Amino acid sequence: MSDYWCQQVIDQVERGDSLEQIDREFELIHSVSVDERGALWLVAWGEQQRRKRVAHRRGTNAPRRAPAAPTQLSRGPDHASA
Repeated sequence: MSDYWCQQVIDQVERGDSLEQIDREFELIHSVSVDERGALWLVAWGEQQRRKRVAHRRGTNAPRRAPAAPTQLSRGPDHASA
């Protein structure tokens, strides 16, 4: 699994995207295998859990930074835009 896709997932979690939304977007990217998609889902789930614990310790449900404008995932580092 590439660092690029891991960072994309973490960025989506920081924006507040749901696990279902993240998974749907990865279904559309054919260069990501089913195994990679499963691993990336676990990264997203783990990041959500970590963020919930951090927010709980702070006594707030607010994210650490303001979410960026939502964007769909790009096709990845090895695909040029069409």
